[in-house]
Amino acid sequence: MRKKCLKFIFAFLFFSAPLSIFAATLNLSPETGSHAVGEKFTIRVLVSSDVPFNAVSLSLLFPPSVFTLDAVSKTGSLLSFWVKEPVISKSEGTLKLEGVTPGGIKETTGLVVAVTMHGNRAGSGTVSFLSGQILANDGEGTNITGDMVGAKYTIVEAKAKPAVTPELMITPPLITTPTQAPAAPLLKEAPVQPEPEQPAPSLQTPEIVLGAKYGETAITGTTEYAKVQVLLTFVSSDGSKVFTMGNTEEDGTFTMIVPHSLKRGDYMVTARVIQSDGLNSKDSNAIALAIGNPFSDMSWQVKMLFFLIFLFLLTFMSYLNFHFRKDQEKRAAREKELKEAQDSVHESLDSLQKDIMQHLREKSSDTDVGILTETNHDIERIEKKIEKEIENIEVK
Repeated sequence: MRKKCLKFIFAFLFFSAPLSIFAATLNLSPETGSHAVGEKFTIRVLVSSDVPFNAVSLSLLFPPSVFTLDAVSKTGSLLSFWVKEPVISKSEGTLKLEGVTPGGIKETTGLVVAVTMHGNRAGSGTVSFLSGQILANDGEGTNITGDMVGAKYTIVEAKAKPAVTPELMITPPLITTPTQAPAAPLLKEAPVQPEPEQPAPSLQTPEIVLGAKYGETAITGTTEYAKVQVLLTFVSSDGSKVFTMGNTEEDGTFTMIVPHSLKRGDYMVTARVIQSDGLNSKDSNAIALAIGNPFSDMSWQVKMLFFLIFLFLLTFMSYLNFHFRKDQEKRAAREKELKEAQDSVHESLDSLQKDIMQHLREKSSDTDVGILTETNHDIERIEKKIEKEIENIEVK
């Protein structure tokens, strides 16, 4: 039974861990490529998740000695609201962004942003993720980030165009015929899609305080807007962020439980309201929050492991107690049987001795008296021996 419990624990952890730890990835497309110096090319930052998610934040590094970032496009992005607009630094060669989608995104693979850049000199360089975070749409802001895969691009010298000698230029004669078809009209270039712009904050800023819900610490706020999205941002002392989303009630109030996924430490919390049309507010007042529960640093798999170990120990102790009590009951039953057997033997031998004494009191020959007396002594010795054997059985 103990082996079965251990097998169950390890099987559970083995099959459940990948679902949470490696549920989502960030990667660049294409992963490789070769381009000439000065040639502009575009790479896409993609997110892929096996579970619903609602927030992505990342920081990319492009070696500035090899590449220059020209522009970043949000067109076609899965993210619809930018907590921090995509910002590129040409001098540092970085791209940073923080975005969410109210209501969440189903498990899918899609675009975060597209980056246009060009090579400065011949050589190769690796575009890598300095940091990245994908949060599940579970009301807890659970970090489901797995792999973050960068890309490597090669820059080659641009090929010089061959010079054209004027003497060798030959202009062919223009030949026209009455049946010549009219020249095809030039195709117009497809219109460039305007870059989506996020509305500037225009809604009234909410007010928040620390509160409680279902006996747990919560963020309580008031707004003037019914049934709109609320974005809570938890900023830790080291600058990392966790986002959770909820909705206001009919009266514009909201109460959202502080996510259990927060690690131990000090946080500053702010709130913003976002309407379905993209209109939003500025950040609310900031309130301080201290997370001091050591279990908050543990992933849910570790917590589940502790629970399963506790369950195993409880089951094992119950098993031992059951068998101990069962052994006690068996021992008590055995002692009772032995006592009954001892009483039965004693009663039988005592009855036999009484019969012998009865015969001795009657007129008997000297030979019979001697035999019966010796038999009586033998019976006493047998009774003592049986009692001793019974005592040895009880001890065992």
